[in-house]
Amino acid sequence: MITLMMYQVRFLSLEKKEAINDDIGSIRENDTWVLFDLPLGCKPLGFRQKKGIDYFNTYAPVARITTIRMFLALADIHNLVIHQMDVKTTFLNGDLDKEVYMKQSEGFVMPGNEHKMFDETKKFLSSKFSMKDMREADVILGIKIKRETKGIAITHYHYIEKILKKFNRKDCSPVNTHMDPVEKLKPNTGPVDQLEYSRAIGCLMYVMTSTRLDIAYAVGRSKAYSNASWINHVEDSSSITGWIFLLGEGAISWAFKKQTCITGSTMESEFVVLATAGKEAERLRNLIHEISIWLKPIAPISIRCDSPPTMARAYSKFYNGKSRHLGVRHSMIRKLIMKG
Repeated sequence: MITLMMYQVRFLSLEKKEAINDDIGSIRENDTWVLFDLPLGCKPLGFRQKKGIDYFNTYAPVARITTIRMFLALADIHNLVIHQMDVKTTFLNGDLDKEVYMKQSEGFVMPGNEHKMFDETKKFLSSKFSMKDMREADVILGIKIKRETKGIAITHYHYIEKILKKFNRKDCSPVNTHMDPVEKLKPNTGPVDQLEYSRAIGCLMYVMTSTRLDIAYAVGRSKAYSNASWINHVEDSSSITGWIFLLGEGAISWAFKKQTCITGSTMESEFVVLATAGKEAERLRNLIHEISIWLKPIAPISIRCDSPPTMARAYSKFYNGKSRHLGVRHSMIRKLIMKG
């Protein structure tokens, strides 16, 4: 086993040292690299990070919450048991289209091979990924998963309790209606803690997008006040886009947002919503194609709209000069309808 030798890593905590050694051990077990003499003519490329842009940012792929909700709905429909799995050293399972040589990391130089380079190999692709079964799914991304007699429920109860305590709202009384749509909000006339307000809205946004679609309207309206530059435009003429997709008896995707264009009628506003919902339906359809347990061919996804003029416009092959600004959306909707 490779041991920590360089002074740069001697000051790490015992937990971090064990984690680093565990990762290095996995790298060796998977034959991720081999020691190799640097070929003649190879020159250092360095890295492609740009100073001031991505020196301090790291990124990791995380499943979209919509995808997670869809798989939970499928598990409920087919009465499946959900297990959580942890893939060890996930980022070592990628594929490289060329050979890459790199220096041995400080603290992990193999004795007697100080001047050799690592040659990235693909041998690990032929072996199974090292995975840890975390047993039946209980919590994912802070969301509690509960299997009940009527189906699978997801909740943010503990997180909601935490943010109520954080913002001193533990004693608030619950209400059945979160916000009256007719009620007009007005800016505060006195000074307010804008940062604290923005933090509260941010916490509510996470809850709303993950598990609580019932607060989408209230959070969306309140969010307009979280940016000081919008303070004079919070009650402008923009319409609201809102939609929800159901699978089985549960909601898997929803949205509430202000439209980016000004529409001249209710029909035009509904048409913009229809186009936005159509894009989400196409994304969900593409996701379904990748799910093996879903019966093929896939049945058309139904989008319901309560505006007859909007539906007539969607099924019409033509649009007149008064609605030319809807031309791109009209073409997209027509293609989705013909595609089924």
